[in-house]
Amino acid sequence: MPAYDNTAVAAKLDLTAALLEISGADKFRFLSYRRAASALRAWPEQVAVLAAEGRLTEIPGVGPKMAVNIDQVLERGSFDALDEVSAQVPPTLAEVMLIPGVGPKRAAILYEKLGVRTAADLEAALAEGKVAQLRGFGPKTAESIVANLEAFHRHAERAPLALALPVAERLAADIAEATGVTLIEPAGSVRRREETIGDIDIVAASDDPARVMRAVRELPAVERVLGSGETKTSIELHDGLHVDVRVVAPAEWGAALQYFTGNKDHNVELREVAKKLGMKVNEYGVFDASTGERLAG
Repeated sequence: MPAYDNTAVAAKLDLTAALLEISGADKFRFLSYRRAASALRAWPEQVAVLAAEGRLTEIPGVGPKMAVNIDQVLERGSFDALDEVSAQVPPTLAEVMLIPGVGPKRAAILYEKLGVRTAADLEAALAEGKVAQLRGFGPKTAESIVANLEAFHRHAERAPLALALPVAERLAADIAEATGVTLIEPAGSVRRREETIGDIDIVAASDDPARVMRAVRELPAVERVLGSGETKTSIELHDGLHVDVRVVAPAEWGAALQYFTGNKDHNVELREVAKKLGMKVNEYGVFDASTGERLAG
């Protein structure tokens, strides 16, 4: 089983909180999981190190019982309380709960009355007119959920910057620590500080790209490797985020960081500007268009 990092363990605690809220559990109980998850994401040390040293309770909101839960996640990918609530409430209902207009109480009703377990189930129930007939819903609420569901699908593949930025910075720091590279930065929409993020892009500079690629594949946050070559590795994290890590030669660092940070329109216009100046620019550097001489990088 892959190792779990802070973000992955926090995701398990958040899932537990969501399922407990749907099940109607005591407010203070599910909020305790959310507080622990939030503190864990912000904690500078890796949770596996803290667990090995018996220091999990140093994290705010993590008492002895929560520490046992975290130990179990690290050992087997789940823990007793999550297993218990998952037997009562399908874990996929946590996603349904997040659809605007649904929430925990309505998610529970939809599951109990219509057997809705996923966003796809909800979409089908709405299309068949079953949701509008439920007590506490009605036609107007159903119409509102239809509109919100469409927006939900559009944004489902994107993560808020507040979540993606610390993940990207932590990954970059972990890669730097494992390989000794000093030039490594998040790029793409994270570096542009977009409101929501699709894939996370990270650019590193190294004379030993194979070492960097190996370190990326072995990161504790990795759920699975989607592809890995000589200079690029794509991974999926435990929380579902996709990450592309590229490594370039140190002399190409500036050009690569600029290229993989700029969006498509920016890079097209930049190339047009370079063309007018008799140059060409790409992820490897700036070159004289007529001679191919390298001018900068």
